[in-house]
Amino acid sequence: MRKLARTSTRPTLLALAVAYLLSGAPLSAAPQRSEVELRSEIAFARGLASNWGFVDLAQELIGRLESGTLSATLAEEVSLLKCETYFAGAKIDAKRREELLKQAIEAYSAFLRRSSLSDESKALAEAGVVEASAAYARTLSGRVEDAVGDERVALQAEIQEVLQTASQRASELVRAYRSINAEERSPVQTRKMFELMFAHGEMLLELGKSQAEGGANFNYARQAFERLSDEAGEGSPWSLRAFIGIGDTYVAESNWSEAVAYYEFAVNFSIPKDKAAWTEASREMTLDEKQARFLFVQLGTPGLVKALRAQGDPDSQAAAVEWCLHLYNTWRREGLDLVQPAGYIALLDVARALVDIGGVIGGNAAAGEARWFRSPEDGVAQGVPKRQQRSALDFALTQAQTVANDNKGTTLLVRAQQVIGEIITRPGVQVDPTVLFDAAQGDFNAQEWDKAVTSFKRVVSSLQRSDQAARAELMPKVLWHIGRSYARQERQLEAALTYEHALEQWTGDGVWDEQSATGFNAAANALKRQAKGDATIDALVRKSEELLARFSGGAANDVLFRSAEAAFDAKKYDEARTKYREVKAGSNYERAIVGLGLCDFREGKFDAAIKAFDDYLNKFVPDAKNATTDPQKLAKRKEARASATYYWGLSLVRLAQQGKGSFESVIAKLGKYHEEFPEQAEFAPAALLQTVKAYSELGQSAQVKLVLETMLTKYPEHRFTGEAATASYAALEKRRNEEKDEAKRKTLLREMAENLQVANRTAAKPAYGNMQREASHWMDLGEWATAEELLKRIRSRFGEDASLADKFRKDILPDLGTALARQYKVQEAAEVLAPLNPKPPPKDSKETLDPKLRPTKSTAWTYARVLTGWVEMNTDASGNLLGPKEVPGVGGAENFQRGAEIINQLAGSAEKWTAEWFRLKFDQAYLFHQWSKIDSKQAEVPKRELGFIGGTANLGTTFRHPEMPEDLRQLYVWLLGQVGR
Repeated sequence: MRKLARTSTRPTLLALAVAYLLSGAPLSAAPQRSEVELRSEIAFARGLASNWGFVDLAQELIGRLESGTLSATLAEEVSLLKCETYFAGAKIDAKRREELLKQAIEAYSAFLRRSSLSDESKALAEAGVVEASAAYARTLSGRVEDAVGDERVALQAEIQEVLQTASQRASELVRAYRSINAEERSPVQTRKMFELMFAHGEMLLELGKSQAEGGANFNYARQAFERLSDEAGEGSPWSLRAFIGIGDTYVAESNWSEAVAYYEFAVNFSIPKDKAAWTEASREMTLDEKQARFLFVQLGTPGLVKALRAQGDPDSQAAAVEWCLHLYNTWRREGLDLVQPAGYIALLDVARALVDIGGVIGGNAAAGEARWFRSPEDGVAQGVPKRQQRSALDFALTQAQTVANDNKGTTLLVRAQQVIGEIITRPGVQVDPTVLFDAAQGDFNAQEWDKAVTSFKRVVSSLQRSDQAARAELMPKVLWHIGRSYARQERQLEAALTYEHALEQWTGDGVWDEQSATGFNAAANALKRQAKGDATIDALVRKSEELLARFSGGAANDVLFRSAEAAFDAKKYDEARTKYREVKAGSNYERAIVGLGLCDFREGKFDAAIKAFDDYLNKFVPDAKNATTDPQKLAKRKEARASATYYWGLSLVRLAQQGKGSFESVIAKLGKYHEEFPEQAEFAPAALLQTVKAYSELGQSAQVKLVLETMLTKYPEHRFTGEAATASYAALEKRRNEEKDEAKRKTLLREMAENLQVANRTAAKPAYGNMQREASHWMDLGEWATAEELLKRIRSRFGEDASLADKFRKDILPDLGTALARQYKVQEAAEVLAPLNPKPPPKDSKETLDPKLRPTKSTAWTYARVLTGWVEMNTDASGNLLGPKEVPGVGGAENFQRGAEIINQLAGSAEKWTAEWFRLKFDQAYLFHQWSKIDSKQAEVPKRELGFIGGTANLGTTFRHPEMPEDLRQLYVWLLGQVGR
């Protein structure tokens, strides 16, 4: 009854909210309202978000409140409410949870940066940001389990970034609460302290899980949970929750026996597994008290079962089943409720465990007396006849179906359907087609389209063995789901043919007939756009329109709209205008109005387009006679508003480019588009791109950078982000060319490299030139690992292109060899550089080396070093010299011989007493010193070279010279000590 009442209230609440927000008059135009009235509005906004998940409506209402006259206290309360609505909405809206939690963290953080806050508001905001951060990290952690490669690394890095700050803040807040004398601490303060202590432990646990070496944070997490248990008192609800947290920590470390001990204490203390002990203990308990204890059974059982099963031995498997049935039997026997979502998740874990372990379930399960046996014979031996037994798999399927039936329209439904899918696909399992359909819907709702098609086809096969009534009931919706799955994969021909088959063979269900007709028409028109002028496809479109008209009561306007869209796509704008005007009603009516403006835009009539968009947005939408509370119409309206606003902005871009408008107007129209229409996956980043270009035209590089940062945060992989990065790169390059300060030039170069990195990453087909330029920037910055990774990608992508062979030899391979050498990967560097350093023909040979194959001095020098080794100076963070560091080369007599040939030639051709000559002579002396360790005949060479340079007639043993850098001078002194005189 409670669920029914809630559902029936929702449209009324939404209607009130929409009517209020569409009233059009700003708050300031209304008479001054009392504080009581304003607080009523605040409560209404809070209810929209926390009770119903209408975050966008709540935020719009808050915006209206902020635009009015508020006291300082109320203004602060409204600002805090803005943060709370994101957090509250995240708890309700599973699909937007990650997005809303991130917005909540940002909003709380911005609120806390204010210069003046009341103590109460500050405390609420600090607690809010901690709790939102913990929830956000948990959400990301759930995604980490399924992520691989770069995505997994990125998620773990984001978890760490969020939790490092939040856990520190939580620790500080806990200390503040604990500093209050326990007798003086209010119940509210105590509860908040316990919440923060638990959140602190959870965050440390998630932090540890996100790190390769998380042991330290696992220890800190355990300590945080132990402090909570001690503070709350053993056996208290918070202590039990802390024990489960400690169990979770031991699971993260795969310490299964310790995890079992903590989980088992929490579960068994709450409701003892010994039925007689529980009967005695619960004799005086109310139903609410039992329900409160049952919560901890639901929270602790999944971890307990996991830890037991991980131990692997038969006794642990049997114990896992006993605890599974303890949860199930308690639930059934005591008439308790499963808590959302923990209880249903636990029930699904019970189902999975029973499927894996197998066996049979006997006894009166409905009365909470289910028992597990390894085999039917074991059950009979213990007094349970076979007629009172069922397989554990069948029992598990029933539990998964219970979760599915109780959680329609939620993510729990998807989880349940996936468990059902796991069960029914086991060999030899025969189930009813309706069960197969539920499982297939799990794949469909999870947007796993290939699996969904396979699963729904399994339903079709099963229906072939069913009676006509069952086929007539299920086949229309099964075929629609198959068609929809094909359409979502852009397999439009298969989608169209599936819908057509449904409408020719399985009609009779009005709802599914109309949906199939709509899908058929959409798929046929998509095919027409792909293959214009194809007679077969045109016939398919005509047939789809006939069927749509027959099966859809409101089809005429939809057909007209689609026909107008087809004319628009064909650039027949006059025809499109005529058909858009003929659309008089239906869900696409407002999109047709906007379509008229789009025709003007496509024809370059930008002023006319702006007028059409202005009339729609500022006259039609606010007009009271056009108000609506229908969710579908509101969704279509927002889509139409998004299109009109974007193309209004794009019209302003075109006018500004023609010198007939301003780029400031572009920024005013599109700068906040992504906030107003965040669901627009293409228009939102496109609007930001136009904003970047507008700021670039105005020479406002700081604003370009800010907008690009927004795009990198919200749309990191989108091609428009890459285009924006390219535009930013051009602006930065211009600034760098004008900049004289080297430190600033280096900072600008790093930003340029990062912009090119984004552009190359997001490009559908990155260009060789852009990738090579990015690599050269990383080389100039000394970012060797980044340069190496990119240069290898260039080699992999373009290495087979014969037209780029010369460029590879000149640009890519030398840089790759250098990048590897600078990371001391000498063997790999030598393999890259060897082909670039061919041995010259013997002196008595008539052959000559092709000039194109001769390496540059830098390439040859690097190759010699990686063959023979080199020395460089260690420095501290401030650049102070610490001492020499020897880097071993590949080594071996042959490599020393080849390295010596190269260095001797380079040193012989260098101008004496220059910095370059000094470095070459040092490398020459060091090379022969190293060579002498395997060939003593080479020992005299370094002595001779150092003796010449460090002789009394030249530099002396201090090696001081105006062209001698200090680091090199110290290396000479060091090498002289190694070689001796």
